[in-house]
Amino acid sequence: AASSRYFDKYDFSLIPKEKDTYYIAIQNGKSNHPFFDESYSCSAKSEYKEPNATFDFQDLLKLVTKIDASTKISRIICIDEGNLLMAAALREVFNIEGHKEEDVAFFTSKLKMYQTLSEHDIPVPKFRLLNFETSNQTISERTYKELLAALGKPFIIKPSSSSGAFGIKIISSARDFLEMDFLEGFQYVASEYIQGDLYHCDYQVFNGKIIFSGVNKYLNPLLEFLDGTCFGTIPVRSDHTAYVPLNELCLNILALLNMQSGTYHFEVFLRDGMPVFLEVAARPPGGIIIDLYEKYYNFNIINNDYKIQVGKYPDVAAKNNLHCFIIAIPKKKGRVLSFALPILSAKHEYKWFIQKNDIIEEPASTVDKAGILYVWHANYKELYELYHQLKEHKFYTVIPVVDGANVHTLSD
Repeated sequence: AASSRYFDKYDFSLIPKEKDTYYIAIQNGKSNHPFFDESYSCSAKSEYKEPNATFDFQDLLKLVTKIDASTKISRIICIDEGNLLMAAALREVFNIEGHKEEDVAFFTSKLKMYQTLSEHDIPVPKFRLLNFETSNQTISERTYKELLAALGKPFIIKPSSSSGAFGIKIISSARDFLEMDFLEGFQYVASEYIQGDLYHCDYQVFNGKIIFSGVNKYLNPLLEFLDGTCFGTIPVRSDHTAYVPLNELCLNILALLNMQSGTYHFEVFLRDGMPVFLEVAARPPGGIIIDLYEKYYNFNIINNDYKIQVGKYPDVAAKNNLHCFIIAIPKKKGRVLSFALPILSAKHEYKWFIQKNDIIEEPASTVDKAGILYVWHANYKELYELYHQLKEHKFYTVIPVVDGANVHTLSD
């Protein structure tokens, strides 16, 4: 992983080291994590202002070649989305078990996802490819109008290979389009803005058998987090009307791709009761979703992914007696003035990363959290209602700051 934050999500205390096995970490920057026998640094660069970074493949290849010459590599494990394709390429070079480039390519390109699935009559957003370097398209009002006619208003533009909402912009006007910062050498996809509830569905597959599935509802679409709206996640029970169509869509896609082992994180809209595929990643989910599964199912989905990748049967999820939801609270630009915490009739816990008088910036992605709220309840119906009551709640206020001085206009 290019970022150590991926390593931080493992619970290494529950991963026993195998006899006669050497564990090596490769990161962008050396770190002496106690689990690893050795750590190497490899050069990497960020795109779209992401905290995620992508390794330089030639530098990575030289480093892995050097490691393989001294100790034969048996597995290459990667959950860092920006480097999944490189990990797959290295497995091919060194003839190592696991996902190869052909397996991973689908998951690293939104264009490939939409093209492949639409060919099999699986509902996807209306989309158009944007490539200003190899076509006659230009960043112009004419191109904007063509996209508007095809996709409706507003629409979304995103790099085909980005993750975690990086580089994504909602286009509501010609000005938005003309002012968008398109990076050279990158392929972009424009797609319709879906109105509906957004869900994430997570699956773990081992030797062709699905050994874990979780259907969950986001509190708000993830893009709204960048505008100061909370996002959250709550498990959807199998008797919920949304469960069957969402689960069937994802299972059909996994069957189409014939994925035999791995972890898969889907995001799907429900529009007028019908599912519309948004995207899927060949990795575990991140952030608060990992916490949700630990608190609700009593297992670490990242650890399970490790076991799958080394060919061992993973832990079986066992649901907690208490139902649970988690909400991530976004950062907002300004100086923190005060907190406005809701009165909750359920067991709950906050984890704050800000305090009063802190000066903070607006979020660049869903990574930039001001705090996290965990809530438990024995009654699922009451918990579900409480979850939706917090959909628009603002947990704190800020005062705008201009050159270090407070401007006393409140932002909820």
